[in-house]
Amino acid sequence: MKSHKFLLMLSILLSSNIIYGHSITPQSHLPYISLPHLCSLPVHVEFEDVAKKVVPTITYAKLLEDINGYRKNEVVEVLADVGKGTHYQVQSPTLCTWIPRYSFEFLPYNNVDVEPLNSYELELFVNNSDFSSETFYFIWVDLARQMVYIFFGDEGNWSLHKQFICSTGKQETSTVRGIFYIKERGEELRTTEYAKYWVKFQNNYLFHSTPLDENGNVADPTLGKPASAGCVRLHLNDALWFYENIPKYSTVWVN
Repeated sequence: MKSHKFLLMLSILLSSNIIYGHSITPQSHLPYISLPHLCSLPVHVEFEDVAKKVVPTITYAKLLEDINGYRKNEVVEVLADVGKGTHYQVQSPTLCTWIPRYSFEFLPYNNVDVEPLNSYELELFVNNSDFSSETFYFIWVDLARQMVYIFFGDEGNWSLHKQFICSTGKQETSTVRGIFYIKERGEELRTTEYAKYWVKFQNNYLFHSTPLDENGNVADPTLGKPASAGCVRLHLNDALWFYENIPKYSTVWVN
C-alpha cells in the first residue's frame, strides 16, 4: 500500500510540475497541493467519487389540494418565496407557476449528514465541471454544508482561495439555486434587520454579515445552519473581506 501511495504522489508531482517549481498547466486540471496535505489524502480519488458527494439541496413540497394545474399529493420543487410567505414559485417537470402557502406542506431535506470536502476534492470538482467567470474569482455556495468556497484563477485552473462558514435561507425562505453573477454592493443594509457589507447576486438575494443591533453588536450569531430569509449570512469579518475583494460580474454557483 505504501509503495502505491508513493507512486501516486510522484505521478501528481510530475504531472503538475511541482518538482520543478512551476504552476499547474490549465490542461492538467489538477489542483495545487502541498506535500504534507498530499500525504494525508486517500490513495486514489476520482472526479466521479467527489461528484457523488456534491448533492443539491432542493426544497420539495407536497400539494394538499388540486391547484393551478397541479394534483393533490403531487410533489413539486419550491423555487422561491414570491409573496413574503404567502405565495411560492414551484415547478414540476411539466409546469412552473405560483401557488399559495396554504396549498402545500414542506418535505424534509434528504442530505442532512453530508461529509465535508477537503481542498483537493473541491478543486478537483470545480476544475472538471466547466465553471467559468468574467473575473479571476468563482464563488460556490454549498447549501448542504453551509459553506462558501471562493476560488481564484480561471476555467479549469481554479485554486481554493478562501472558505467561509455561512447561514443560508430557512426552508420557508430558501436561498435561490443556480448560476448568478455579482452585482452592486453597499456598506449597510437596513430592511427587516440591520447588517453590514452586502453584495447582491440575484434580485433580493445578497451576501452580508450576520444581523447586528443598532450599536453594531451581533444580534444573531447563527452560522453553520439555515437561519436567514434567503440571503447568505457571513461572519462580520468574512463579509467585509467579501465586500472589499470580490469584483462585480464574478460567477456565483448556489447548489
